[in-house]
Amino acid sequence: MTPRLVVFLSSIAAIGAVVVACLKSYGEDTQPTGDGGADSGGNDAPLDEGGKGDGAVDGGPDARQQPGTLDTTFGDAGWTAIDLEDAGNFDIDVNGMAMSADGRPVLVGTALDLAQAAVARFTSEGLADTTFGSNGIARLSSTFSHEGNAVVVRPDGRVVAGGTRSNAGFVAQLTTTGALDTFGTSGFALPPTPNVKSLGLTSTGAILLGYEPVQAGEHDIALMGIGSDGASFPSGSSAGLFSASTFVNATTTYADGRSLLVGASATGVTIVRFGADRMVDPTFGNGGSFSSAFADPGGVDSGYAIALQKDGRIVVVGRDARSNGTGTDLGILRVTDSGVLDTTFGNGGKLTLSFSTESYGKAAAIQDDGKILVAGYAYDAAIKKDGIAIARLLPNGQLDPTFADKGKLLGYPSTLNNFRAVGLGLQPGGKVVVGGMHLTGTGGRFMVVRYWL
Repeated sequence: MTPRLVVFLSSIAAIGAVVVACLKSYGEDTQPTGDGGADSGGNDAPLDEGGKGDGAVDGGPDARQQPGTLDTTFGDAGWTAIDLEDAGNFDIDVNGMAMSADGRPVLVGTALDLAQAAVARFTSEGLADTTFGSNGIARLSSTFSHEGNAVVVRPDGRVVAGGTRSNAGFVAQLTTTGALDTFGTSGFALPPTPNVKSLGLTSTGAILLGYEPVQAGEHDIALMGIGSDGASFPSGSSAGLFSASTFVNATTTYADGRSLLVGASATGVTIVRFGADRMVDPTFGNGGSFSSAFADPGGVDSGYAIALQKDGRIVVVGRDARSNGTGTDLGILRVTDSGVLDTTFGNGGKLTLSFSTESYGKAAAIQDDGKILVAGYAYDAAIKKDGIAIARLLPNGQLDPTFADKGKLLGYPSTLNNFRAVGLGLQPGGKVVVGGMHLTGTGGRFMVVRYWL
């Protein structure tokens, strides 16, 4: 073979190697992203904000999971519970939850052994927020007995909590670090009310409080304002629904300053709407209020949470007592902006969900796509424990079959203990944080759990 031919053949081999390498590189660089690789069946899924597709299976912190499953990247394998460790393991009764603008869950309750209200804050990823109070918990006062009933968070991160002290209401404002703020007297506003049962914030930052006037042992549903300095109390009004079974449980506000209170009265689940002037709005429902039983009309029902849709329709969740006395179900109803049942929802405007022998609805939220999340707790007689009850509904009130087990779940982050949810909050990336109580043999603790949506 001539030297010239050898050189020619060597050149051909080199060119071939380059072509093979280029083809290999092209094949690697153009594999489908997300869950579209060969191992996942070849579907071309768009990347989520963490850079992985909806079907990513590597278990990383940004992997999207089946809606209704525990997010084990949150807290300690999906959940966290904290208590007053610096003062012993006290029994904490948790009553309310709010979310800060940056996604941090804030809970309020009462340390029963100390008869003191306390506020707990967690990081957005479910750890005790050590920049707040002592190891994530701020006790409001050690000088008088009080119970914490409600909490809201200002856009700047300051926390407003309210409750009852010695048969009188109080509202406290905390700084972003959990210290009492410059507000009222030494951080406390003391309105002329017998209690504070719920709180709301208007778009201008005004505080609204829902309370129960008491007269001859009967209660009413009423609203009052608090000045920004915590020292003045703009007058409000009451609904005139005095009865032994009238209660206030939650508040929500409109962008224009109007507000809604939800609870119960002698005629069942009750919603009262107030104008921006805190006066009862006579254009809503029957002279300002709406009342109805949930789907089973025979028992004593109560609304515990309220959520306002973008179109003005109102979703209420609570306890639907069974008429045969065998237990309770999680009740849901929806009313129009004018205060009548929305018959396009559920069954004539109502829906009942049974998770077990005893089920309670305590929280509601509306997703951006109009789907409705509700949460609470249920007692499972088979294992004799309370678990977290969550359901997701389509906008028409039907269970969403893509969520958990045909639309609902009864969850136990740990099968050793009891869990009771009292609130929920949405986080970016398709996640929901549920907050409440973790009940052990020695008492209750502040608890947060996160699930995928």
